[in-house]
Amino acid sequence: MDYKKLIQTFLEKNHLPNINEDKQALKAIGELFSLFNNEKVNISLPKEWARGMQFEAEEVVFFAGTFDPFHQGHQECLDKCPVKNIIVMPDLNPWKENRERQNSELDSYLTLLKTIKYCVYPGFLALDHSNPTSDWIKNVDVKRKFLLMGADTFMAIPRWKNPDILLSNLTGLYILSRKIGHKLIREQADSFQANYQNLSIVFIEDNPYEDLSSCKLREK
Repeated sequence: MDYKKLIQTFLEKNHLPNINEDKQALKAIGELFSLFNNEKVNISLPKEWARGMQFEAEEVVFFAGTFDPFHQGHQECLDKCPVKNIIVMPDLNPWKENRERQNSELDSYLTLLKTIKYCVYPGFLALDHSNPTSDWIKNVDVKRKFLLMGADTFMAIPRWKNPDILLSNLTGLYILSRKIGHKLIREQADSFQANYQNLSIVFIEDNPYEDLSSCKLREK
């Protein structure tokens, strides 16, 4: 597949075509994101995809998840995050690698573009395997890297692949409250900061959607 030619077709038509090769299209779009692509493509990311994202900024917040489906709790994370230079990164769930998404990968990407005002990186949706954060975060060309997540995801970090590599490559975490004991969350935060002294952890309180989850929505 000639990805540059496919990207050029997108730009000439000024919209995403309805094509069958979903993952090829997503990979082609992902090629335009300089943060994740060592081989620079001589085509700029269209404004309607960049959504004001400052790719050359020293500080970037990454908001990753399956978003299957995207819901108000996810939107609350975005709304409450104090830094707005955010890339939303839909991805596979490494714990449920074989579960089929409700929509195709391309449909999921287009839905996110219609739903939120932030930049959405589609490249991970083109993968056919799990994609642990520790595998890609160290390769992103950004000086200060932050993750945005809910408190439930934060508490799961010790069970992730290579959490030491992950935390060593981060500047900080933005954590939105969920219905989890604050003492447990604080204890884990203190442990992280004792071992990674340059790691900033900022808690975002007052989440009206603490009970909401994609899993519950899929069960309805």
